[in-house]
Amino acid sequence: MITTSQNDIILAGHGSYLGGSETLLLPVGVELCIMQPVGSALTVVSSSVLLMNKPVERAVLKQPSGRIDDFEALGLANGSLYKPGERAPDLVLHDLGDLKPTLESYARAGRSHVVYVNSTRRISDILNENSSVKSIISAAVRENRVVRLYWCACTDHGAKNPEPAPLVAYNAQAIAWAADTYANENKSDASASRAAEAAAAVSRQRVYDTQGAIKAAAQCNEKSANLLKPL
Repeated sequence: MITTSQNDIILAGHGSYLGGSETLLLPVGVELCIMQPVGSALTVVSSSVLLMNKPVERAVLKQPSGRIDDFEALGLANGSLYKPGERAPDLVLHDLGDLKPTLESYARAGRSHVVYVNSTRRISDILNENSSVKSIISAAVRENRVVRLYWCACTDHGAKNPEPAPLVAYNAQAIAWAADTYANENKSDASASRAAEAAAAVSRQRVYDTQGAIKAAAQCNEKSANLLKPL
C-alpha cells in the first residue's frame, strides 16, 4: 500500500509519455514511483489521495470498454518503483492551467514537497533544473538517504494516440466505479444500483475515504462493497 509523506517529492500536473524509448537514468539519491500503468489517465479527484498524503487503499483501471481492472489483481499494489541507477520512463509534465488551484488546495492538506511546472518539462529536466528539487536531493545524498519522487499526473500518449486512455481511480472513487460496473451488469438487482449511488455520494465528498464508501455501499449490497481487494 502506497502512502506519500513529508519526505517525498510529488510531481503534479497534466502528464503524458512520448514513448518507450524516452527514458532517463535515475541519479544517486532518487527513486521514482509511478502508481498507475504507463498509458493511463489519472482522475483529478483521485490525485488528492497522493497530494493529501492519504494511503492508496483501493485502485482501479477503467478500460474504455467500461471493464474495471483491480490494481491488486494486476500486481500494482505498490505501483512501479524505479531505483537509483535504473532507467525509468521520462514522463512529461505540463502546466495545469485552470486546474492548478484545485490541486494546490489538495496539496495544502498534505506535507510533501509538490512540484508544478509553468511549461512542458520532462522528469529529467526537473531533476536538472529545479533548484528546490536539486537541494532536497543533495541533502538526502549527504545524509545517505533516498528521495522518492511520486508521479501525480496522467501517463497517456495524448494527441499521439487517438484512442481513449484507461482511467485510474483511487479509494472511494475506485469503490464507486467498481460498484457502478457491478450494478450495470446486474440491472435486475435494485440493491446494487443503490450501493453504487451510496458509494458515489461518499466519493464526491471525500474521495480518500475508502472505508466510508465501503460502509455506505454495504448497507445496500454487501457484494458491491467488497469487489476490490486491499492494496
